[in-house]
Formats: sequence, structure tokens, C-alpha cells
Amino acid sequence: MKNLKRVLVGFLAVGSLLSISTNSLAQFSSNFQGARSVGKGNAEMTAFYSNVGVAYDGESNKIFNNFGFQSGLGLSNLTELRVRYDRFNFNEGKGDGINGLTIGPKFSSESGKFAFYLPVGFNFGDGADKNWMTDPTLIFSLPLGEKVTLNLSPSYMISLEEGSGIDDGLLKLNFGFGINFGDGWVIRPEGGLHYFVSDFDGNYYNFGLGISRKLIKKG
Repeated sequence: MKNLKRVLVGFLAVGSLLSISTNSLAQFSSNFQGARSVGKGNAEMTAFYSNVGVAYDGESNKIFNNFGFQSGLGLSNLTELRVRYDRFNFNEGKGDGINGLTIGPKFSSESGKFAFYLPVGFNFGDGADKNWMTDPTLIFSLPLGEKVTLNLSPSYMISLEEGSGIDDGLLKLNFGFGINFGDGWVIRPEGGLHYFVSDFDGNYYNFGLGISRKLIKKG
């Protein structure tokens, strides 16, 4: 009975994610960034991997392997333009993979402890509709020492598809650390819990690792 329950949970989870992912932006991963801006003319490149799953009725099941990269370019001392690509491959060959592309500004405070990030994007791939989404995000960074920062980034992903409402959104609570290894390198272990406001009585989770390289202009 327990094994049957797990199979049913996995089936429901994959079915739900397939429906959501092919009709909206599949963005179930962490942010892998802190609140501080890179500064005018500087840049940050980040590669990352996440394990994405679903929890339902006391059971959990891995769904996606998520690979991706993002870049941030400093337009001013406190403003960045960020571009991100995600590839979501279903675990154990359960279906075709999905791609996601987002772009948007990030506005940082002078203290580097708070930022507002507004990515907009769409998914694409075999069987995926290019419906647009936005994911307004708040980023809080708390220094825990000279080389370690705690990053919290709550957000609410909203479909821009005609007929979708605010109740169709995804509440995302991501958290992680930025560990500075010197010479512009930052290791970013992050995870999160995500909740659909309607249509699915469960939650999604992710945990992963990002590696950032800051490119600082000279002179």
C-alpha cells in the first residue's frame, strides 16, 4: 500500500508539473544571488544546479534536475540587469525537458542588505507554450562575518497569460548562503519551499549549489 501511495503521489506530482510547466514559466529553483549590487560596469556570472521535488500528504518525490546560468551587469552603482537561463530535465525520463529564460532589473540599497528584483520571462521547448510570467522578488542579505552572508529571497510568481489571476500564483520562499572564497569567487548553497495558492494541495522544494565569479573592471 505504501509503495502504491508513492506511485500515485509521483504520478499526481508529475502530471501537475507537466500541466503547469507547459502552460507557464517553470521556475522552481533558487535565486543564487545576494542583495548587493555588483557596481557600475562590473558583472557577475553564476552557474548552478538544483534538485527539485514535490511533497504531498507526507510523501516526497524528486521531479527535476535543474541546470542553469545567470549573469548580472551593473548599469549603475545600485542597479543591475540580470539574465537567466534554466534547463529542467525530468528525473528518470518521465517526460521532455523544459527551458526557461528570464530578464529583468535588480535595484539594491546602498547598504547592500536589501534589493528588489523584477524578472520577466517565458518557457520554451517541445510542447511548451511561450506564456509570459513575472516573479517580483525581495532579497535580504544578512552578513554573518567577513566572508559569509545569509540570503533570504521571498517572491510571488505571477502568470501574465490572459485569464490568469493573482490566485494562480506561486509563493516562493528561498534561502541560502553566500560564501566568499576570495578573488571574486562565491559559493552559494541555497534551497527553498514553494506553494501554489490554488489547484494543488502540496508544496514544491529545491536545494542546490551555485558558483559565482565576479568580474570587476580595473582602473
